[in-house]
Amino acid sequence: MHFWSGVCAVAGALRRHVWIDQTYFKWFPNHYILLVAPPGIVSKSTTASIATNLLRRVPGIKFGPDIVTWPALVKDFAESIEGFKVDGATLIQCALTLEASELGNLLDPEDRGFIDLLVHLWDGSDKPFRKLTKGAGNDTVQNPYINLIACTTPAWIAGNFP
Repeated sequence: MHFWSGVCAVAGALRRHVWIDQTYFKWFPNHYILLVAPPGIVSKSTTASIATNLLRRVPGIKFGPDIVTWPALVKDFAESIEGFKVDGATLIQCALTLEASELGNLLDPEDRGFIDLLVHLWDGSDKPFRKLTKGAGNDTVQNPYINLIACTTPAWIAGNFP
């Protein structure tokens, strides 16, 4: 568990500042890390929080909410926009790290919109993700980067993912 928590902290610090260029696709260090163990056996939440507390000390790192709907998450991503320099050029990213001591607080497996958004964000597409609504406004996520660490139990996984 400590290894994967460390991976989350390092990936969260790197964001889209590093990548592997595959010509048609770039790999960014975004991760979806689930710490899964029976309750009370392994200190899942404590282990995850050790890593994320270290990451919170890094200037410029932005964390997403603990509980959120997919439209609100898009808004949070859009508001996280920032530029950084690489070889004299300014690159743009919308980067967030999410920490959930209980995966069920963050994710409703029945919410297809949320699941589809997570898939799209993980892809890290250069094409902006746009959400347009009549009443709730418009949001654009440019160059998304998502890093997620969450804790859960085998029973929760079995009960929510047949």
